[in-house]
Amino acid sequence: SDMSGKRLPEMTRRQFGRPIGAFQLVQKHIVDMTVRVKAARALGYAAAQRLDAGEEAREDCSIAKLYATQAAFEVAEGEVEIARSKLAAAERDLSKAKLTAPFDGVIASRDVEPFQEVSAGQSLFRINASGAMEVDISVPDSIVGRIAPGSTVAIDVATVTGCGCEGRITEIGVASGAANAVPVTAVLSGAPSGILSGMTAEVTVPLIGGAEQAGFLVPLTAIAPGDEQAKGYVFVFDPEARAVRRTAVSPGQGVMENLVAVASGVKAGDVVASAGVSFLRDGQTVKLLGE
Repeated sequence: SDMSGKRLPEMTRRQFGRPIGAFQLVQKHIVDMTVRVKAARALGYAAAQRLDAGEEAREDCSIAKLYATQAAFEVAEGEVEIARSKLAAAERDLSKAKLTAPFDGVIASRDVEPFQEVSAGQSLFRINASGAMEVDISVPDSIVGRIAPGSTVAIDVATVTGCGCEGRITEIGVASGAANAVPVTAVLSGAPSGILSGMTAEVTVPLIGGAEQAGFLVPLTAIAPGDEQAKGYVFVFDPEARAVRRTAVSPGQGVMENLVAVASGVKAGDVVASAGVSFLRDGQTVKLLGE
């Protein structure tokens, strides 16, 4: 048998992010196959030299042929063993490549590219669950103690017509985060088909205990300094006169990020100047942004 053209497995093939030659078991197989090939080649060369010299080489030729045949079989058997190991590793990787969603839904985004290597714990997809939707609310820690799990809340999504929806408080956070706000979760009941994940909603939460006080959150920059008559003022836009009216307000309870509570002086739907209030005067004609 001619072993001169026998090709051994490539050492550059990779598995688990490493060349297969870096694994000790594979190294042993390759070394054993290399030894057998070189020994068979040496026996063949020795028999050929005796024949070239005109010497009797029948025994040497038989030994060389027998060893070369056995070596070829063992080398092929070693390659099969390596191939089986690679197949088992590939099947193991394939079994881990199958992803099962924890719940029914629609894939909202893909965070990785095809054939990209990922690490443990890395996010691959974001799934929007089918069925009930949740609303995440940030509640000032000064009033979160007055919210009860299971309470019914009013939820309105301005971009969806007719979304006067209701929800139910399901989770209340146990730690205050940024801007002294505590995360609260409400499940939306009977959400219209137009509501999509990521939309902004306005949530009205009933409070229990303490003195009930209605009010609104307005930007801190919208409050002008007060005087003897009022603790503060805001400039409310008058759509008929196209001017602003200096309106006295009284402070409410609660602060969230750059918003402060106002208990009286404004009503739902009022347009309030939120910047440059120190340059405004009562009755001053103004234009809304975008006009």
